[in-house]
Amino acid sequence: MCTCLTLTAIAGPLAGRRFSFSQPMTFLVGRAPDCFVRPAGEDLDMTVSRRHCAVEIDPDAVYIRDLKSLNGTYVNGEPLRPDDGPRELFDGDWIKMGSCDFLVTIDGGTDKDTEFLDAADPAARELAACI
Repeated sequence: MCTCLTLTAIAGPLAGRRFSFSQPMTFLVGRAPDCFVRPAGEDLDMTVSRRHCAVEIDPDAVYIRDLKSLNGTYVNGEPLRPDDGPRELFDGDWIKMGSCDFLVTIDGGTDKDTEFLDAADPAARELAACI
């Protein structure tokens, strides 16, 4: 069984956008071009570091770790410390990075408006920057 992850932006410049993943992978969140989920263009958020955090999707769990970001990464209001290593995410958690807030849905199914993205696909990476 593969864990399905959806990050729904609930605040900040990406509010209302959904990023969904249906296979094991690790991806970066931040402003840098190599990040998979990133505020870019009109949605640029300078409170998000270039490489803010990493999300790892394993078949049985989802983890997040801060990459020594300037403004920190928070899960349910608690700061992640880079030296503490990855923290497991659970369905219903919320993540804050800069002015961006995301609601975490794990194995919550999908609806017709959700598009699953493959971080290994360069075309999907370009799409993720625009969604």
